[in-house]
Amino acid sequence: MKLVQEAKEDRSKFFPLLNLADESKEMISKYIHSGTLHTVWTKEKRIGIILLIEKDAQTIEIKNLGILEEFRGKGMGKRALELITDYLKGKEYKKMIVGTANSSIGNLIFYQKCGFRMNAVEKDFFLSYPHPIIENGLRAYDMVMLEKKIDK
Repeated sequence: MKLVQEAKEDRSKFFPLLNLADESKEMISKYIHSGTLHTVWTKEKRIGIILLIEKDAQTIEIKNLGILEEFRGKGMGKRALELITDYLKGKEYKKMIVGTANSSIGNLIFYQKCGFRMNAVEKDFFLSYPHPIIENGLRAYDMVMLEKKIDK
């Protein structure tokens, strides 16, 4: 498995992959041209995407991490996070953060299994989305922020 950093030009072709992790095209449009975008490959097939945005000199945010449905539950997301962590070890960042909805139970479990810890809640974050998001029978209201230290 490998990561490929994509050029800043014409990121719109990555909308379908970004849409795996964020169902709002309007919200994706706000950040698609920010940060660095890496595609996730296994053999010769692109199976996912990771978009990173610098929050400050010590903090990088995983703004979007999407893996194709057929590759979920097979350790690919965890391996992609390991690869991105290795990539970030060569930078000056001390921590990674990621946010997910209060209703995204699977994501909350996944990130904690990957070593992230909950550290904040952005109340009413998802009320800014154009349409309500319902997952696991719950409406997404709040963004749960998780954090992981980047060990050098």
